[in-house]
Amino acid sequence: MREIGKIKNSMNDKAITLIALVVTIVVLLILAAVSISMLTGENGIINQASKSKTNTDIGMEKDFINLAMSAIKTNKLSKGDDSAVTSDELQKEINKYTKDATVTGTGILTVEYNSGRKYEVDGNGSILEYGESYDGMYSVPGLEGKIAPTEIFEYELVSNSESASIELSELPVKKAKITGIKGIYCNSLEGGVYNPETGEYVNTHYEIKYDNKTISDTLVVPYQVEGKYVKDPDTGTYGNENEFYTITEAQINCVCGSDGWRGVSLPKIKTIIFPNTITKIVGKGGSNAYNPTLERVVLPNKLVEIGDECFSSTKIANITIPDTVTYIGKYAFAGCTNLTNIIIPDSVTNIEIGILSECNSLTNVTIPNGVTNIGKYAFGYCRNLTSIKLPTSVSSISEDAFYGCDNLKTIIIKRNPGDTTKISGEPWGATNANVMYIEIDAEYEEFAINYVADKSQEELEELLLKSMLYTGTFEELLSEEDMTKTDLEQQASKDGMSYIEFLKFSLIYQKVGTIPWTLVEYETWLQGGSGKTVEELENLFVQKNGDTGTFDDLLAQEGITREQFEEEIKNMGFRSEEDFLKYVIYI
Repeated sequence: MREIGKIKNSMNDKAITLIALVVTIVVLLILAAVSISMLTGENGIINQASKSKTNTDIGMEKDFINLAMSAIKTNKLSKGDDSAVTSDELQKEINKYTKDATVTGTGILTVEYNSGRKYEVDGNGSILEYGESYDGMYSVPGLEGKIAPTEIFEYELVSNSESASIELSELPVKKAKITGIKGIYCNSLEGGVYNPETGEYVNTHYEIKYDNKTISDTLVVPYQVEGKYVKDPDTGTYGNENEFYTITEAQINCVCGSDGWRGVSLPKIKTIIFPNTITKIVGKGGSNAYNPTLERVVLPNKLVEIGDECFSSTKIANITIPDTVTYIGKYAFAGCTNLTNIIIPDSVTNIEIGILSECNSLTNVTIPNGVTNIGKYAFGYCRNLTSIKLPTSVSSISEDAFYGCDNLKTIIIKRNPGDTTKISGEPWGATNANVMYIEIDAEYEEFAINYVADKSQEELEELLLKSMLYTGTFEELLSEEDMTKTDLEQQASKDGMSYIEFLKFSLIYQKVGTIPWTLVEYETWLQGGSGKTVEELENLFVQKNGDTGTFDDLLAQEGITREQFEEEIKNMGFRSEEDFLKYVIYI
């Protein structure tokens, strides 16, 4: 006690001393004065680090594919086997290097990692990022000779301007759009499709048949067409057969005979690959044509518009939407019961009516910052959606936007520091949801999410103990609150989260604990303290305190031994000297 008295007396002699900082910490803890809204990190540091890590991960993912393909081809060569590498062979071999990859497809194989990145691999082992331009026309390699014949589509004029600009070289400047697949190549739910040329009803039995050939799996949409197929809707005339038109729009529906619609659906196609010349995919236009067998869509890399009902009622499980898209139409993905997650690009500012309604498998959706409005029934009856985060830009939500989302437990609406604006109509049809407004710095949030992303349950619990400044075990902490871990797990479930998700949420958004340890690490990172040893932190503390000498010299000046210092910080709840130093230096 005598030594503590000496320390307190010496506080008047130094502007900042060790114990003054300790007292400051106690005051901070009592007043809970530290808030996330006070963060002012330097722009760009986190993003640059994130990009560097991403590039390293991509290189490693490609290396695994290269190593696996090389081993398979060497083994085949030794046996005189020149057959193509199968998805099962590549899966088995790549599993030797990583368990994070899934291989699918035939011929051109798709390797998808848990990171969400995909790669196309051809028979020679050449790798291309999924969605990267292959020959300028398509985003998938190996399509030579596989483009659907122009004869099966109907075309109309888009522009006859000789000066019309195009982005892909060596393409015609005149433009045309596909208005549908001719009815004789489609299916009918009621007795076939009428062929006006023969006067008969034809059912193609879920295949596109032409010149004794069939298309029954993958439809590769053409990127140009001869003028003789292009009709001017104003004059009814067709173009010159010696000139070509670039396809810039497409509507992949069925064009019926003169007797009108008879329950037409597209053929049994699992994959549609659009050319990169297309900027607009037109929706169903009220024709109710649909394709219940469609599983995969490769969108153009310069696509701007996805039309109303465009891919509704299909079997699409996931889809990559280019960041050039500015409009996704009403009910565009409605009824896609296999769709599990979707990322809406930053360029989209409005979530239209029913865009993802009745997507019963949807568990995750990313709404970008920039979206201002969530339309009626946008997520209606998405029964497996348990939580959703809305960006700071959202200012309007339809009263029925989440109608029928019975399992939606948490709606998080982010707000910029100081913005307390609320949106009327909550919970917007999700009767069981808890609406939470959270003021948070965007750069801190990104850091915190990355910081806790790969941590185990034990590591997350340890971080919470640090945040609580509690030196006991997690079980002891819960016991003091008359709780068990089971109670905490049940509470997490009520909030629509798993136990681990609950721990991460608590650390990022300051719902549990005094000061999230992610905040301490964030400030440490921003100020260049990340990776410093305890000795380096001690020296930095001495410098910031305006003293010379060592940390032990500073303790000696205050009449405190190393043992007394360690006991003192333990009494305050710090679990190590490193934690204490990071806290007092950077917070």
